[in-house]
Amino acid sequence: MNKYLYHMGISRYFIFIPNLLSIVRIGLVYPILNNISLGNFQLGIIFFIIAAITDAVDGFLARKMNWKTNLGKILDPVADKLLLSGTIFILWLNAYIPFLVFLVLFDSFFIIKMRLFFFYEK
Repeated sequence: MNKYLYHMGISRYFIFIPNLLSIVRIGLVYPILNNISLGNFQLGIIFFIIAAITDAVDGFLARKMNWKTNLGKILDPVADKLLLSGTIFILWLNAYIPFLVFLVLFDSFFIIKMRLFFFYEK
């Protein structure tokens, strides 16, 4: 079925779906961080699970259906970094994790971003 749709040209109309899912994940960052900050952990976890599911579906569709775009190559890592670094920051800000843990995790994200920056510069 996939090859049939691809050859019919219909598949190209759905190539935006992974990008849309990444945008939804970016939009979920604020509700997640706000609920964690307010102590509404159950609601924050629900939003986080929805964001994780959109990440998985986004990656699956991009790879399996070959719906990869240049915008998606930017949006997906940005959404991931915003979600993870924002969550770690809010947890530290509300004293749920110690500063040392925040520093180690933030440092590892910074090192990964720098490696990606220099990798794509070449």
